[in-house]
Amino acid sequence: MERTDLFRFSGHRSGCKSRHTYHLTHSQMFFDDDDRVYLTVSRLLPYRKTDNEEFRAVIWGTEIDLATGDSLHRPILLRESHHSRKCAEGPHIYKKDGWYYLLVAEGGNVLDHQVRMARSKSPLGPYEEPPHGCNPFLFNGHHHPDVQSTGHADLIQDTNGYWWAFFLAIRTQSNGIAPLGRECWFTPLVWETDQWPVFNNGQTVELQVLTSLLPPQQSSSGWIDDFQTGMST
Repeated sequence: MERTDLFRFSGHRSGCKSRHTYHLTHSQMFFDDDDRVYLTVSRLLPYRKTDNEEFRAVIWGTEIDLATGDSLHRPILLRESHHSRKCAEGPHIYKKDGWYYLLVAEGGNVLDHQVRMARSKSPLGPYEEPPHGCNPFLFNGHHHPDVQSTGHADLIQDTNGYWWAFFLAIRTQSNGIAPLGRECWFTPLVWETDQWPVFNNGQTVELQVLTSLLPPQQSSSGWIDDFQTGMST
């Protein structure tokens, strides 16, 4: 199967006919327990001068024929962000306790980068918002001293039944530059039956993982090189 076959919506391809109107990114397939398969993508919308924004993106979903890559119906709008830069990206669907949870990244990929969720009884929605105060589920704010731009998360459950979130974040220096770019981070989360998940015990992400579930780690001794004596200490 060619990669472009997965973007063949309703009998015609939605490839890059125009980079503004048809650009699709962050595709993800969800395999339901009834063997049906769904594709979610983030679609960049045309630039509108009245928005005073660089771009907008929304989340679309469709059921697909895995053998051919064809969509079985016209794509359905699953989420449109009304937050910050109105950009919804990186969709993931998780099924738990009879609910379908849609996890997305919103706010762009700089300091407003964050993780938001909604849920539905159907993989194609409509999706409902969590109680007030839950969203964003992961967000370190604009002024955290160590870790910023937390977003683009993915969730896993390990063999012991514990849940973990893996996501991107940056560490900026005092001059605002993050020389290592976006790094991969992880944090524990608690996901009780029929409830919304709680990331990192409801706390901001720090340099140390807040959990007792990991084996003891030895601290690195580190070293210093002044590039003058030819010796490292």
